[in-house]
Amino acid sequence: MFLKKILAIAAAAVLLTGCCCKKSYNIAFLGDIHYDSNDLHNFEIYKQFNPKVPFAQGVLNKDGLYSWRSQTLWAIESLGHDTAAIPKNVKMWKEDTPKLLDNAAKTAKKYNTRYLFQLVDIIQGDAGRYDLHKKMLQGGFDALTSRFDCPVLINLGNHDLRGPGGMQSWKEIIEASYDRNVKAAERKNSCFYFMLEKDIYFFYDLLNPDLDMLEKAVNTPSRYFFFISHVPVIPAEAGKMKNMVTDDTEKLTSLLLKRNAIVLSGHTHGVALYRYTKGENSITQFIINSTLRDPVRQKNFKKEVAFNNKKADSKAQNDLWNKLFAGKINVELLTDGSGFGILRVSDDGVYVDYYNVDCPKITFTLKNSARNID
Repeated sequence: MFLKKILAIAAAAVLLTGCCCKKSYNIAFLGDIHYDSNDLHNFEIYKQFNPKVPFAQGVLNKDGLYSWRSQTLWAIESLGHDTAAIPKNVKMWKEDTPKLLDNAAKTAKKYNTRYLFQLVDIIQGDAGRYDLHKKMLQGGFDALTSRFDCPVLINLGNHDLRGPGGMQSWKEIIEASYDRNVKAAERKNSCFYFMLEKDIYFFYDLLNPDLDMLEKAVNTPSRYFFFISHVPVIPAEAGKMKNMVTDDTEKLTSLLLKRNAIVLSGHTHGVALYRYTKGENSITQFIINSTLRDPVRQKNFKKEVAFNNKKADSKAQNDLWNKLFAGKINVELLTDGSGFGILRVSDDGVYVDYYNVDCPKITFTLKNSARNID
């Protein structure tokens, strides 16, 4: 009887951790959470802005490739804001979001996760003053670190810098936390990468993209290659071209294809899984959302593919879609939802246990095994 109990305990341990070997581990991850509060905004300053002016959308750069850099800088300099989102954020932070984070932290502890990756936006931004922005960012950071036992690594999002003092606050609070929580192989601003067991994790800085650093990481041997980006790399359809990242789409995708990379991203406030295949190589992208601005719709998660079938916003975007992506993307999931994920990594493969609000766990396969990984 005693031996049976010991074997049962050992089996349970293997189930929770994925494997008893050191090469296997788990990571918790969240999408956008938009931490917010009414007292963290200088509403008087909003009277200076024209709400019809777009301030946080990516644009096609001079080479016809997609970029967030210039538009993010524009937003910082002009103190862009979105007052319509504030009451929705405040409402979801009264009960729904804290409950989601509590459940995520409890599950992360159960699975002995090595890290929490927060794929941002961690805050709403638009505070209007440096002191309020810093207080908002610290509040969002504390909401995570106070709950999770594991180190928290936060990726840069477009909302996190919006408003005066955005960049300064980010450097003082978030970038300062990187060196405490991970030994990066190389870091410049919020762009860095590190090795965890046999795998590389590359955190992408959408404001200061460093594709030379990415190329160096890609050429470093590893079992799996993970690319952590707030904004998705691959669009599910032409109409989602505005929700893409980078200054050089072709170079970025070619580098990630070289390593059959796994991309984790947020930004779209939806949940998706799709694969971009070119030749014998592919990029697997999992998008997650953790906001609850529309609780009824976002709690009603359905494992489905719901296309908009919209064209891109411009001829240049449509041309880029047709050149790079048309006919090369297999969408397995594209739907509404809000929750958290547990990334399970081992020689057997890479899996995501996805927990939508008030729904049972669903497991998605990102990779079947590491046997053919470079």
